[in-house]
Parts: sequence; C-alpha cells; structure tokens
Amino acid sequence: MMSSIHLIVHTTHYRKGSEQFAVIAAIMQEELSAEYPNETVLLKPIFGKRDLLNIFSQIIESGDKIRSFHFIGHSGMYGPMYGTIEYPEQFSPYELRKLQIPFAEGGEAYFHCCRSARWFAPHFANLHNVKTFGYHNYTAFTKSKTKYQRIGGNVNPMYAIGCEGKKSHGWIGAIKKNLLGKGLEKLKVFEPTSESIDSTYNNVAGLYDAVFQDIKVREDEWSWISNHLPKSTEIDVLDIGCGNGALLKALSPMIRSGVGVDLSNALLDLARKNNATNDKLSFKPVTGPKLPLEDESVDLIISMLFRYLDWDPLMDEVKRILRPVVGY
Repeated sequence: MMSSIHLIVHTTHYRKGSEQFAVIAAIMQEELSAEYPNETVLLKPIFGKRDLLNIFSQIIESGDKIRSFHFIGHSGMYGPMYGTIEYPEQFSPYELRKLQIPFAEGGEAYFHCCRSARWFAPHFANLHNVKTFGYHNYTAFTKSKTKYQRIGGNVNPMYAIGCEGKKSHGWIGAIKKNLLGKGLEKLKVFEPTSESIDSTYNNVAGLYDAVFQDIKVREDEWSWISNHLPKSTEIDVLDIGCGNGALLKALSPMIRSGVGVDLSNALLDLARKNNATNDKLSFKPVTGPKLPLEDESVDLIISMLFRYLDWDPLMDEVKRILRPVVGY
C-alpha cells in the first residue's frame, strides 16, 4: 500500500554546523510527526550526493510518494552543498534534470539553508513541478521561530531560519539580530512557472552585481584559484559562467587575456560595463554546450560561479579549445 512520506535530510560534514543540523532535523521530525500522525516522517543524515540518490531510489522501489522534502544544511548561491570543503559536491543542471524524486501530487520541497531563495528554489520548482520554499538571507541558529535567540550549545528546540545579520545587512542587521532579536524571515514560496533559467538570472542581475563587485568575498574559492594560477602572466583564460565579470577583473593583472561567457545577457551587459576600460577582457553569450572560441585558443578554463550548462557534453568543448601543454 502506497504511503505519503515527509523526508528530512541533513548534511553531516560540509563546513561547520553538522551537530546543530542533526538537532534541528530531529526537532523537525518530532513536529511533523505530531502534525501528521498517520504519515511517515523519515529522517536521514547524508554525506554526499550518492546518499541522497540512494534514498530517493529506495522510496521509488517501495512505491511510496514524498509529500514534503526538507533539506537542512549549507547552500551556495546555486543550491545545496554536500561532501566536505576538501571534496565539495553540488548537483549539476544535467544531474538535476535527470534526478528522479517521487513527489506525491501536490508535493512540496523546503530548503532550510542560506540564500536558497535567490535562485535555486525557483529553479527547483520549475524543474520538478512542485511548490518550493527557501530563504533569501543567510540562515542563523535560533531557539525561537519568531524571534532570534542565540544558541548556547546543542539546545532543544533549535531551528535554522533566514535572518538579517552583519554579513547581509551590515551593523544595522547585526543590531537588529543580536540586540533586538529581529530580522527573522519567513520561508519564501515559489510556484512552478514557465520561466527559463537565463530569464530568471536576468531578473536578479542587479542584485548579483551588488553582491559580487569584489569576487574576493568568496574567500575559499578565490584563495584556491589565486594560489593555483600558473606563475606565467602569458596565459589566455576562459571563465565559464562569468556573471558580472568580477573574477576576470580580479585576475586581469595576472593574465594576458580573458574571455567570459554566460547565459544571462543582463549579466553580460554588467560585465562589459564593469570592465569597459580593460582591453584584455571580452564577454560573449553562450546558449548551450558549444563554446564561442576557436580550437586550442586558451591555456586555462575556470568555472567558479556557473551551474547552468551540462558538464557532460561540455567536456568535449573544453578539450577542443584548450591548448596542449608542451611536453605532454
């Protein structure tokens, strides 16, 4: 007999907060079990993407359907993060489209993680045709759903809720959060629409540009890229998913030339504007797994902020445009 499942998953290793995620997930399980006493509430800790795929496969084999799916963990601007800092994982667009999630009719998805409402939640709603919820701001651990109350240890209850704070709203946000207990936000809801991926990003191009004027705010990624960049400045670089051109702008003193490609025309316009006086850089549109460059025309390809093109067919293009390394 088919049954409805409320599935809760939480990550166990990606960045800090794993112990708190486990507590939050257990509290959510208690609350959902009380709200739906005749339905199954399933809680699963996960490390990487494979764990989540196995859970979905087991539910499909059982014939059950997911009434609500809850992800508790960390998120980048492009959605949930899995694995560890040393071995980070995200589902690619290709994987997301192939993902088989046995939602019940009227099923819903909730992403209780930082900034999931910025892009990922509406994208997920369209891909899987389900109402999807997410937070616009960074999440904070709090003892109350209605007022920010600082956590001391693994207390019960504990929730992860979107909240204004210093990182997102400066000192005003910090005061509202820590002194006044204000700034908590409700989950934002997104219904499935026919809106395309690139038009979705066109709508938030200005916000994206404001966030990433200085790409070095992405400390981990910038540190890795700058430390691994070839020492020679005589290199030609391609940035796949260049956004507003902030990465190439920062790399410009260290390279000979740079080309940025992106799906969003609005972001490309901002990239050209932000680098109007830099003759080293150019920016081009891309609409599929075909890169607008000549064979063997670049020495290095970087993709730091890109989750749109399907990486499987794109790899042939990557091999085509990369110059062979002398001596190999």
